[in-house]
This record gives sequence, structure tokens and C-alpha cells, in this order.
Amino acid sequence: MPRAELVPPLWIQFPWLDDVLTGRKTVEGRVLGADGVSKWKEGDTVWVGSGPHDVSMTLVAVVAVRHYFTLGEYLLHEWRKAAPHCETLAEAAAAYSEIMTTSKGVEADGVAAGKDIAVFDPRRVVARRGIVALELVLRL
Repeated sequence: MPRAELVPPLWIQFPWLDDVLTGRKTVEGRVLGADGVSKWKEGDTVWVGSGPHDVSMTLVAVVAVRHYFTLGEYLLHEWRKAAPHCETLAEAAAAYSEIMTTSKGVEADGVAAGKDIAVFDPRRVVARRGIVALELVLRL
């Protein structure tokens, strides 16, 4: 049963977004919220796009949510579905380590990393109690 409250959209960077929109990338990894809880639940219908001004946003269904405590654990189980443009686990790990975020929210994590930090920085993942793998299916 779909949740009644508004589900946050998933803003996804390129090339990851292209793979979601073609159905090649079926898992999206997200660090848990500052409260250690996922914003998305199984059964949610979610808008995906590159940002709030993206006119080509697409709906996806979240068909499963799996929790992992570290990026390594997440990638070990999910990398082929989460990074289909990568040919090896090592290549997927390198690609994930390059995804950057601004310092917004980092202070709440207790991570003193300066202006920018990798989204999946181990300190951030530990502070937020892990990563969720959102299994996605395109809604047509």
C-alpha cells in the first residue's frame, strides 16, 4: 500500500541517472538520514531526475529496501545492479568514492571534512548508521 505522505524525490547524478532511466541500473544506494532512517520505503512511488528543475523526471517504484552497514558491504552485494557501467567491483568502488556532496548536513554527522565530502565517506556512513539499497522498477 503506498504511503500517504509525500515521498522525497531521488536526485541522481549522471551517468548514474541515464542507467536508471534505461532500466540498466536497478539499485540506487543512499546513506541513511541523519536520524539513521531511510526516507524511502518498499512500495513507494518516487520521482527521479537530475534535480528540481529537471523537466524529464520519471516515476519509479521502490520494490525492495536492503540495509548495509558499510559501502564495502553494499557494493559486495549490489555493485552489478548499482553500477552497471562499471566492469569490476574495484571500478564500482572507485566510482562511488568520487560522488561528492557539499558540507550541508555534514556537521550534523559530526564529520569535520571541510567544504566537500564524498557521499559515501566511511565517517558519514558510520555516523548515519549505514546505507540502503533501493531496488527500483521504472513505472510506465
